[in-house]
Amino acid sequence: MAGLTEELFKFWVTYNIAFKIYEYNEKLDGIIYSVFTSLGFATAENLLYVLNQRNFIYTGIFRGIFSVPGHMLFAISMGYYLSIAKFANDKGSTYLIMSLVIPIILHGIYDYILFSRVYGYFILFIAFILFLWKSGLKKLNLYVRESKERFEKIININNFM
Repeated sequence: MAGLTEELFKFWVTYNIAFKIYEYNEKLDGIIYSVFTSLGFATAENLLYVLNQRNFIYTGIFRGIFSVPGHMLFAISMGYYLSIAKFANDKGSTYLIMSLVIPIILHGIYDYILFSRVYGYFILFIAFILFLWKSGLKKLNLYVRESKERFEKIININNFM
């Protein structure tokens, strides 16, 4: 349930504020705005967790290593699909739904593995984290390349004139 409510909240904030602004004018912006929203959420969540724990140092370190990057990685998927939805000529609504559903599923898998407390799942958890990093960086790098190409075209047009 945590993954559902947290990702729904982050989606709501990103969609209702960032998705509709003029400055959201390229695909990379979707990832940037989603990650910013996610990291703000992770900061507030971690403060609540850390301040309510007796062993707050251990909790802070653990959440800093796993929870904060986890939220960021879920947000990359959200922003990736949000941007496809925003700039799609057709079927944008399908990608809008995916921008919410995919992070919910990823967050749910993350929480299930982490909170199951099965000893052997630690290896599965590390493998899942590596998968999130690899797929997240792949999505991010795709939009960074597109952004650079767009910028280079703008520079070339301005130099031509």
